[in-house]
Amino acid sequence: ERYKALTSHYWRLAEKWQDTTVYGKAHPELIPLPSSTNAYVFVDSCQYYTSSLYSTNGWYYYIKRPGCSPCNSSPTPCVIKDGAPWSLSADEQTFYGPYDIEKIISVNDSVFKSYSIQIYNFNKTLVEVYVHKVYVY
Repeated sequence: ERYKALTSHYWRLAEKWQDTTVYGKAHPELIPLPSSTNAYVFVDSCQYYTSSLYSTNGWYYYIKRPGCSPCNSSPTPCVIKDGAPWSLSADEQTFYGPYDIEKIISVNDSVFKSYSIQIYNFNKTLVEVYVHKVYVY
């Protein structure tokens, strides 16, 4: 069950792939392809280790490790309520996230992979595939 997997783990965004090919848009489950680009660049280790928590109460939280703002003096990770809700469609095929609506490719106890089709350059489209991996503090 996708809901159970999503709510049972901390999720760290590990990769964000972009592809503008017709094949990539038709087959997002196969991305990364040779035509794909990993567009997620980490600025620092605090961003790298930030993870998400999709709570059973319907709210989205993010977790920062000790030493990262706003957890500067905390010896344990900080859980911060983002103030944004999340949910799944009734058939668990669509993820209504705190910021985007994404189609789910797969969810299990190690990887959450989803995608969205976006507009760029005013009239072109690209597929973005998000790969979240389980993170244990």
